[in-house]
Amino acid sequence: MFKFMKSKKGFTLVELMIVVVIMAILVAVAVPIFSAVTENARFKTCAGNRREIVSQINSFMMGSTDGKQHTGAGSFKITSDGKKGTYAANGSEAPGDYTEGNIAKLFQSLPYCPVENSDYTVTVATDGTVKVICEVHTDPNNGAELEDEGTATK
Repeated sequence: MFKFMKSKKGFTLVELMIVVVIMAILVAVAVPIFSAVTENARFKTCAGNRREIVSQINSFMMGSTDGKQHTGAGSFKITSDGKKGTYAANGSEAPGDYTEGNIAKLFQSLPYCPVENSDYTVTVATDGTVKVICEVHTDPNNGAELEDEGTATK
């Protein structure tokens, strides 16, 4: 009697196209938000790592890491491949203070920037000022390099 009211099985092409378009819109909205959150997390990790480096250098200068007080100036670089960091001593004004051996004693695990091919430049002045500059993360307001700085109490 009602042969034309057969039950319909599956989806029509129009229904499938609508689902695909909705999914594409959701992805187009979500991807930029996810990218911004990821970059913000890298930026904050970098800032925290710079503060950790300043703190460890201050402890080293006060003698809490090896029992001797260090007052010499010097500098070194921490280079990152995005997964781990390596360090290298630059020409230090007080060679005994920031040698590769002493730098290795400073950190239980070496803080590094989470961005691939980035460097921290760590500079210790004779007055005890410690500066850590990240070459990748810059201040979005004026483009200047961000740095963390601290002074050790002698």
